[in-house]
Amino acid sequence: ILPVSGILLLMECIQGCRVGGCQNVTDEAKTVLDGNKENARMKKPVWFDSDIMSGHGFGSGRAADQDDGFALAALMHSSRIELVGMSAVWGNGPVEETYRKLVELADFYDLGSTMTPKIHRGCSRPIAINTGEKVPTSRIRPVVEESDAVIALTDYLQHLPDGEMLTILAVGPLTNIGTVLLRNPDLASKIEEVVVCAGRSRPEEHFIVGTEQKAPFGDMNFDFDITAFEIMLQLEIPLVLAGWQISTAFWMEIEDLVYLQNNTRHNLVRYLVHPENYSKWLETWQSMGNRIDQPTQPIKGFHPFDLLTASYLYYREGVKVEQRRAKILLHSDDTLPDKDNFFKYYLSAPENSANG
Repeated sequence: ILPVSGILLLMECIQGCRVGGCQNVTDEAKTVLDGNKENARMKKPVWFDSDIMSGHGFGSGRAADQDDGFALAALMHSSRIELVGMSAVWGNGPVEETYRKLVELADFYDLGSTMTPKIHRGCSRPIAINTGEKVPTSRIRPVVEESDAVIALTDYLQHLPDGEMLTILAVGPLTNIGTVLLRNPDLASKIEEVVVCAGRSRPEEHFIVGTEQKAPFGDMNFDFDITAFEIMLQLEIPLVLAGWQISTAFWMEIEDLVYLQNNTRHNLVRYLVHPENYSKWLETWQSMGNRIDQPTQPIKGFHPFDLLTASYLYYREGVKVEQRRAKILLHSDDTLPDKDNFFKYYLSAPENSANG
């Protein structure tokens, strides 16, 4: 998935202001924010799966990213999407913390008990493959968790009426979804697509944003549970790889955060753009020097990765999609200084690979 012009409309989408109450909303934004009557009747059912930790630190005082929260806000504002379920997964933090944070942020919205989807606690560790000495490699045994999220998502898919399908937005490791499909591969036919923040065109595409960045970012959602992605590819689940390429087209800078703080009517967005909640995250990015795409310009913001991933669902006309064949490749590990002697797997979708 690739960016096209008009991506700044995202600022209006996550702001979530009503058409009559915001002077800066464009005609195009009005369509996206409020939709029309036909769109309201044709909402896409979406399950939101996230390792959300927005506003909280993790590990040695570091700050958690804000982009999961922005993605959640955009989905909740969208007239095109019906959130039918939400689940937390390990990743940015332990699942106990990501679940608590997802419940906390969802509670910012007073949608009423009949409209707010139930939130489920998911898996606390990646899918493990046991290949110990007592287990022949021809009899690989996956070690999986029977979490509340796995049970709930399985039940939802099993009870979908004939002809109906579910879209899943997964902005963390795919452990929950992979576990469901590993146990119930027949449910693959019930999934329209899984939209993920992961992948790259080729292993040589390095995730670098700053001139003083010590090493490229890892593809964390993929790296944390490669087996889950292997399950997706084996079952030929349609994957929308909306990660690095689309995310790096948009910088959310301080003036954008201030604009949102001064104009939003929604408590969740107000929470996300409060300096107390994003300052450590912003400092982490600013410590990486100048922008790699504009080396004379200091970094003044961050790429809201998961928000751009979600844009495929709530602002479909704002992105360009190319059909490619994804594969998992082994290549030198670009996140380590001695990359020639260490290797890692990459989720790659090469250009012109649709029929490969």
